[in-house]
Amino acid sequence: MSQQDDLAELFAAEFLAGKAYASIVEARNQASQLLNQPVHPDSPLAKLAGEI
Repeated sequence: MSQQDDLAELFAAEFLAGKAYASIVEARNQASQLLNQPVHPDSPLAKLAGEI
């Protein structure tokens, strides 16, 4: 599975369960935990997380 697929699956499950993120930073932190790597602002991963 690609990183994009992993993130889409994570956020879809979270949103369907009623989860809301207070900020994009919180969403990036969740993405970082899933991907086991930092998601820095203005990085390709941050863009990917923000688009999903």
